[in-house]
Amino acid sequence: MYLFFLPAMLKDKYAIITKSDLFFDCIILSGIIKSSPLRVILLFWVCIYPITTFAEAIVLAPDIQRIIQRGKLIVALHHENAPPFSMLKNGELTGVDVEIAQDIAAKLQVHLEFNRQAKTYDEVVEFVAQGKADIAVSLISSSLHRAKFVLFSEPYLLLQQALLINRLGLAKLGNPREQHDIRQVLNQPGIKIGTMRSTAYIDYAHADYPQAALVTYDSWEQIISDVKAGKLLAAFYDEIAINNWNKHHPEDSLFLKTKILTHRYDPLAIVVNQRDTLLLAWLNLYVSRAQLDGYFQALQAKYF
Repeated sequence: MYLFFLPAMLKDKYAIITKSDLFFDCIILSGIIKSSPLRVILLFWVCIYPITTFAEAIVLAPDIQRIIQRGKLIVALHHENAPPFSMLKNGELTGVDVEIAQDIAAKLQVHLEFNRQAKTYDEVVEFVAQGKADIAVSLISSSLHRAKFVLFSEPYLLLQQALLINRLGLAKLGNPREQHDIRQVLNQPGIKIGTMRSTAYIDYAHADYPQAALVTYDSWEQIISDVKAGKLLAAFYDEIAINNWNKHHPEDSLFLKTKILTHRYDPLAIVVNQRDTLLLAWLNLYVSRAQLDGYFQALQAKYF
């Protein structure tokens, strides 16, 4: 009659069990139990059943298992290169975001596939929300608006916001000594500021310059052209885009003034589908370790 209660008894006994416990219990049982049928039953419950329980307990998180079973990580990346985050070098795709995506795939032990169909940064986020990509690593600013639809990892990089201002137009606004707070100077009716469409900078601009008129563009080159022509007083974007422009167009410094803003950072983060909470936890640990190991700092030193 004790056999009826044996599974429950053994379940309680082996709720916390080590491999060494199992090994010695199996040896003892095999030696002291003489009855062949009873021996088989007991050895099953004590030796085999706990082992299968251990195997069943060690399962991958379903969102990570999906990627591993597929054998590849699909990463959304904007269709246009954005040096130094994505660019071609000797025919190979490289850059900060590209290397981060490659490193994540390597640590998951899967292949990497980029989905570069998105034409805007908002569309990059939408691809992850729609399940067209597992994650996005593509110069994406984490914003409260986007967080209504997707999850964001901890920031892997903090950019500063910046302005490229028409020098002549700025001079017409008054004494330069009174322009120490450039945000106050630009936050006036009649002032036009340009930024890129479908980016977090629309939200930033509305927050900092509510009285100014915001004009959005699909082309960064066209924004700069309109600032130089006086159609806009300033271009508003991240420091990387503005510093890249200054690097490749040094002659424009005669007409354009650069102002790096320090009151707010632009956090870049990895985008995750809202259902993939365990993948997000894994990525947050990845970001934390990469920061501690100096990996992100090394990428900045390499590309910036």
